[in-house]
Amino acid sequence: EPAPVETPVASTAPVSAPVEIPTEAPETPAEEPAEQFIPRSQDPDSDIYEILHSKFIGFLFTTYIIMQSSDNVFFIDQHAAHERVLYERFMKRRSTQDEETSNVQTLLVPQIVSLSTADFSFVSDNIENFQKAGFDIDIMGSRQIALRSIPIADSHATRLKNMSKPSVIFENILSDMKREVPAKNNIWYSLIQTTACKAAIKAHDVITEEEAMSLIEQLSVLDDPYHCAHGRPVFIKVSQTEFEKNFKRIV
Repeated sequence: EPAPVETPVASTAPVSAPVEIPTEAPETPAEEPAEQFIPRSQDPDSDIYEILHSKFIGFLFTTYIIMQSSDNVFFIDQHAAHERVLYERFMKRRSTQDEETSNVQTLLVPQIVSLSTADFSFVSDNIENFQKAGFDIDIMGSRQIALRSIPIADSHATRLKNMSKPSVIFENILSDMKREVPAKNNIWYSLIQTTACKAAIKAHDVITEEEAMSLIEQLSVLDDPYHCAHGRPVFIKVSQTEFEKNFKRIV
């Protein structure tokens, strides 16, 4: 006898409500504003800000500018500081040739410089690098060149001045580059480093308080106010606590 056929029973489960599809995309959370860059000269936590708001005390060994804040004393190497100012200025000159940043001093009377055969060949082979660095040079006969402009002038706003004759600076630059001969692709960079060093005020050069403060202001806006072009420190900071420990006032 055939098995009985079961009749399907209709489901009594409730029917779900149709799912509503959103017609608009959900709102994207607002991005947090990017952290605002604060220049060192305006950042109360930076040494540069503290130096700018310190009291000028004087000079040590006719080489170091002394600035005192409420808690610290800063000793600023005047040569290293000026070298860094000139170095960044010359580097900036490479990317922009406007008059404001070129800082090239045209000599009233071109200076004739006699060179050795090797130096004359070096200058002749790298005349474009010298020009990019701010030297206007005419190649003459009998191993002589004429210097018409040099990259040692500061802006009119500052009274910092060069202490050496342009021809002496140029000869010193060549002497330094011969001692540490740069790779061919590094000649321009090495030239800028050496030029900044030789053009800067030196240790034992006498400068005024006004010149010292002008130098500090120029230093405060640099990309790296902490090191000279060769990596030496521009300043050191000694706290009042360190002084008092040295004098056994505190332990």
